[in-house]
Amino acid sequence: IVLRYRLSSPETFWKEFSVTGKQMCYTAVVAKLHDQRRISNQATVACAHEEYGHRFPACFAYHKGNEVHVMSDPSAIARRYQQLKGES
Repeated sequence: IVLRYRLSSPETFWKEFSVTGKQMCYTAVVAKLHDQRRISNQATVACAHEEYGHRFPACFAYHKGNEVHVMSDPSAIARRYQQLKGES
């Protein structure tokens, strides 16, 4: 919440996180931010699949014990995609 608040002005933040002119409570703001992040992660996953195509399983894999698994969690895929792009 703090990061989002600081990325814009207080007026802009509360304009986005208000309902009928009344500021949302903390829980509602967190829920809305969570939904926005979920949608963003889904879009990033789609981009990663499209961009990497048949290389996706090799680029988005992790080791667990002696086994290699392809990532399936959208937030993990989005994080790895950003790392590969040098965005984080």
